[in-house]
Amino acid sequence: MNDIMSFGIHRLWKRFAVNISGIRKDSCILDLAGGTGDITKLVYEKLRKNGHVTLCDINENMLNHGRENLINTGI
Repeated sequence: MNDIMSFGIHRLWKRFAVNISGIRKDSCILDLAGGTGDITKLVYEKLRKNGHVTLCDINENMLNHGRENLINTGI
């Protein structure tokens, strides 16, 4: 849905937001209202094995969707 509504631009701003966030490789990050896990995935890629990122969402369906997305990408 985001791809259609934003013509894919949401992917660019998510990557931009993570890149300017100041996340260090040893950071512990909490992704609140993380939904699909898109930003969680980008943060994980930035941290690699040195830090930690946790995905949270109040909506159980979105949390499950994000969990499945992350599992399917090997995270």
